Amino acid sequence: GAVQMLFVALAGPELLGEPVRQLAENAGVGKSTAAEVRRRLLKERLVVLNSSGEYRIADEKAIRERFLLGYSQVLRPHLLLGRYRGPYKDGSGFVGALAEACSRRSSTWALTGAAGAYELDRFYRSEHTVAFIGAWDASFAKELRLMPDAAGPITMLRPFGNLIVWS
Repeated sequence: GAVQMLFVALAGPELLGEPVRQLAENAGVGKSTAAEVRRRLLKERLVVLNSSGEYRIADEKAIRERFLLGYSQVLRPHLLLGRYRGPYKDGSGFVGALAEACSRRSSTWALTGAAGAYELDRFYRSEHTVAFIGAWDASFAKELRLMPDAAGPITMLRPFGNLIVWS
């Protein structure tokens, strides 16, 4: 939960000023966790509350380092739905098929890692594609013609919170 709250702080420090219920929804954690982590961030002076009642990050480097460590060691393994290999010539072919399948199923999805960065800046496209997907089951993998493969270039993750999918 703390890692998910660090993500919210990095994605939008102003969101820390939301009521605890909304903050918890954005992070995908319980209300107690949201309140406790916000309190701890203030106590450790990683986040400060200015005179106009707005939250701002005081030590972005420390928050970013904590998030990256916690994401890689704790959160991401928990989010892993599976790794796959498909009949796609490249990652862009898979992304197109994923977009169509999610549209048909009214499922949310988002790219992350190099595939997500490529969609934003068209600079580097890795052979690996990592995606968050809201509704995943065996029929989805079958529709996308994906075969489980521990070393496959396609990784599917379960999303957390409301901020993963960006429009």
